Amino acid sequence: MCGIVGYAGRGGAAGEIFECLKKLEYRGYDSAGISTADRGEIFTFKRSGRVQCLSEGIKSLPGSVGIGHTRWATHGAATDANAHPHVSGAFSVVHNGMIENYAELKSELAASGRKFLSQTDSEVIAHLLDYYYDGDLADAVRLTCARLKGCWAIAVLCTHFDGFAVACRGMPVILGRGDANYAASDVNALAGRARERCILGDGCMALVTPCGIQVLDGALAPVKPVFGALGAEEKTTHALVVGGKARHRDVGVGFAARKNALRRFLHGRKERHHARVGEVGAHREVHLFGTFVLLKEFV
Repeated sequence: MCGIVGYAGRGGAAGEIFECLKKLEYRGYDSAGISTADRGEIFTFKRSGRVQCLSEGIKSLPGSVGIGHTRWATHGAATDANAHPHVSGAFSVVHNGMIENYAELKSELAASGRKFLSQTDSEVIAHLLDYYYDGDLADAVRLTCARLKGCWAIAVLCTHFDGFAVACRGMPVILGRGDANYAASDVNALAGRARERCILGDGCMALVTPCGIQVLDGALAPVKPVFGALGAEEKTTHALVVGGKARHRDVGVGFAARKNALRRFLHGRKERHHARVGEVGAHREVHLFGTFVLLKEFV
C-alpha cells in the first residue's frame, strides 16, 4: 500500500522525510520519491526501487518543507516516471488510493494542451491544482478535490505556500505535532518525531506550516484540531478525528477511514460486477489490492 509523508519545520525536509519513509517500507511498495520547496522552487528526486535508492539524490534537495511517497503501482508500471511526486507548474503532489474518473479528467486536461509525463492517475491531481490555482491554495485544493471520484488521500506542495496541504476522502491521514509539524498515512512514520497526533476527518483538509496546523472542512470553514499524545505503542489509538464523523475511536489509526473506503469499493463492485463476498465464519474476507482484509459487519 502507498505511503504519504509531509514535513514542515526548520531543519532539512528531505532527510526528515527520508527517515519517515523508511518506517513505511513494511507496507510494500515499488518506488519512492521526495519533493521539497525552497525560495519559490520545487525540487524533486524519485526512483523505482527501495527507499534507500533516494539516499544520495536527496542530498541536493534544499528547503525545510516537503512531501514524500512510497508507491505500489496500480496505474502504470514501476518506473521513475510513474513514481511520486508528480509536478505541474507550481505544484508537487503525492497520492494514495485511486482516482476512478482519472481517464475522463486526463482527456479533458490533455485537450486543453496539458502534457502528461506518466501513466498514473495521480498526475491529473497536479494538473488540476495548477489549473485552479489563483493565489489561494486552500481553494485550489477544494476545487480539485471536488472533481475527484474514488477514495484517496493527497499531500500538496506549492511554491507560493510555506508549508504543505493534505486532504482525504475515504483514506487515512494522521497529523502530527512535535518540534516540527507532520502528516502521514500511517502513525508509524511519526514515531520518534511527533509528540501529539490526530486523524484528519473525512472530506477535510489541513494546511501545515512550520508554525502550526490549520484544519478546514469541505466548505473551507475552520475546524479546531484536537490532538492526543502519541504513545509508545500505537497499535491501538484513541486519537480524535478532526472534522467529518468519528466512526470507531478504539481501533487502529486510520481503520475507520479504511472501513469507509472498503465499503465504497465493495458496494461499487457489487453494483457493477455482481461481486460476491464469501462468508468466513463471522467475518468477510476480501482480497483488495493484494492485501487480505478481515471485515466484520462493515457492509
